[in-house]
Amino acid sequence: MLDLPAILKQAEATPPGPWHRSCSTVNTEDGGLVASMAHARPGGRKATAEFIAAARTNVPLLVAELEEVRGWRAAALEVHPELDVILGGRE
Repeated sequence: MLDLPAILKQAEATPPGPWHRSCSTVNTEDGGLVASMAHARPGGRKATAEFIAAARTNVPLLVAELEEVRGWRAAALEVHPELDVILGGRE
């Protein structure tokens, strides 16, 4: 199972977002360098930079949404414990 608090802590330890792609670099709002794709494989620099830039915003959102879904699952299991078998017995 994913350790959501640890993942969120990692994301929050990075420079604040949103981050932006500029050619083959990823920068903070104030222009600070987050990452450079200088050594990324040719043809993948733009996509890699876009993914890294989006991750600073998307990771906390994904963690929040998954925490919400886990809450719904826990609430459903309180009312219908038999769902644990259907849901595979995992969180």
